[in-house]
Amino acid sequence: MSHNRMNDRRAISVEWRAGPTSPANIDHVLPSVTSESFKVGVKNADDGGPIDILIYDAIGDPWAESTPSAVAEILAANPTSAVNVRINSPGGLAFDGITMYNQLVAHEGDVTTTIEGIAASAASIIAMAGDTVRMAENGSLFIHRALAVAIGNAPVMADMAEFLEKLDGQIALTFAARTGLPESDVMDMLTGDVDGTILTAQEAMDEGFVDEVIKAKAGKKKTKDAREAAQNMLATERAAKQKRAVQTRLRVMELHAAEHDLT
Repeated sequence: MSHNRMNDRRAISVEWRAGPTSPANIDHVLPSVTSESFKVGVKNADDGGPIDILIYDAIGDPWAESTPSAVAEILAANPTSAVNVRINSPGGLAFDGITMYNQLVAHEGDVTTTIEGIAASAASIIAMAGDTVRMAENGSLFIHRALAVAIGNAPVMADMAEFLEKLDGQIALTFAARTGLPESDVMDMLTGDVDGTILTAQEAMDEGFVDEVIKAKAGKKKTKDAREAAQNMLATERAAKQKRAVQTRLRVMELHAAEHDLT
């Protein structure tokens, strides 16, 4: 790889996020989100208990905030604390995601990662860093091959293709280490039918990506039970009211009959 080509690459952001032809058009929706709800943050436990690292943003520059530097500072300030990493991210820069994964793997404290919404592309690698990986039943895991934008002649394009192939191999290695699947099987999932594979929580657990599925709250059953209880109460009240009405009519009839006998 020539020195000139390496210089060319410095101006290129190698991304690993949903492409324009990806399932559910993730690229068209998620990277455009810029609200304050998408950010990285930390909640430190005052009593020395576990800390929460919130990854609610795209990974790395140019979106900022969810970066290796931010995670490094948090872990350095809490070197032995248990860490809960909560994820809802569309992905971003591939090497930032890999770096954040390695930072969490190297952390001395226990690490639990939880996919609360979506862990797509680079964010899905970060999710694999947990000693325990949890995923909401209604969440999503999206994995695919790396993508990049390059400008240049045919040798530059060929060079970039070679570079992306190697990066794909590093990504596949990371997932294979977590799941126990052969790297060739992981690569098939990264390729997918069009651009990668999107997994439900149950599918992710079946394939070995996650250890635990957080069940959706059974609110409907509770609502149904409460509704049935209310209906039964109303039915009981109506029955009691009807009974009182019948008793009142009978009493009136008895009084009329007694008056007739007196006359």
